[in-house]
Amino acid sequence: MSGNSLVLPIVLWGRSAPTHCISSLLVLDDLTAVITGCHDGQICIWDMTPELEINPRALLFGHTASVTCLSRATAGSDKQYLVSASESGEMCLWDVSDGRCIDLYLFIVDFIIKRSNLFAEISTTRAVYVFGIKATEPVHCVSESNNHC
Repeated sequence: MSGNSLVLPIVLWGRSAPTHCISSLLVLDDLTAVITGCHDGQICIWDMTPELEINPRALLFGHTASVTCLSRATAGSDKQYLVSASESGEMCLWDVSDGRCIDLYLFIVDFIIKRSNLFAEISTTRAVYVFGIKATEPVHCVSESNNHC
């Protein structure tokens, strides 16, 4: 077996699907998918047909608290990426095509502001962290106590 291996998570449930109480919603720009976040931390990717029929494609697990924000995070590539944030300060970068969590970050966060290829998080310590969509560390940080974190 080669060094590259595929890990395929499979979710099984009984006669009825798990509840999915929606806390956030994102419709992709090309109208091919709807992404929902729920109060128990799950994210569901739904395929949407031109006739507006919606079918579940993937159930993603990566948050331990309610999903508060979903944002498209694609920077000039053919791949579609998604950024999600939760009440507990977790932030995940997802590959929409296969449902893989690419990176997980943990911050104490009040809310996220998004704009083009950047997004900002405002923490409970009143610090503002600005990220590029592919950055693993903040590209800029400002706090009340000093100009830079």
